[in-house]
Amino acid sequence: MIRHHLSKKDVKAIKPVLEEWGLEVGKGDRIEVAVEGDMRIILLNGQVALVETAGRALPALRMLWKTGVRGRTVTVDEGAVKHVLNGANIFSAGVVSASPEIKKGDVVVVVDPEGRPLAVGVAEMDSAEMVESRRGMAVRNLHYVGDRLWKMRI
Repeated sequence: MIRHHLSKKDVKAIKPVLEEWGLEVGKGDRIEVAVEGDMRIILLNGQVALVETAGRALPALRMLWKTGVRGRTVTVDEGAVKHVLNGANIFSAGVVSASPEIKKGDVVVVVDPEGRPLAVGVAEMDSAEMVESRRGMAVRNLHYVGDRLWKMRI
C-alpha cells in the first residue's frame, strides 16, 4: 500500500471532516493518505482516522475508541449488539435512541448502551422515525468492530 502526505490544500479540505468526529488536528500532526482498492484511507499521525469510499467519509472505529464518540449517534439495545458486531444492518426495533439532528443519508456512529462505538453506517431514516417506527432498516452498516478495516495495519 502506497502512502503519501496530503498537500496543504487537501489538509485544509479534510480538517473540518476530522474535527466533526472529534479528531483535532494540531500544527505538528502528520496527515497522510493511503489507497487500497476503492478506499482512500486518511491517516492522522500514522493511525487510520477516516475512510473515504463511495463518495462518503467515514470515521474509523479504532480512532473513535481512542478519542471518544462525538457527532451523530444511534444507540442500540443489548440484543442488537451481537448482530451489529457481525456486520448486520441496524433495524429500528433495536434502536433505543438517536441524535435528534440525524437525517436520512447522514453518516452515523452506532453505539452500545454504554456509549462504546460498534459500527459506522448511513442513516436510512430520520432520527424520529428510527425511534418511533419500530420497523424497517434504520442504519446501513458500512464499518464495524472486527471487519477488515478494523483489522487493517498500515
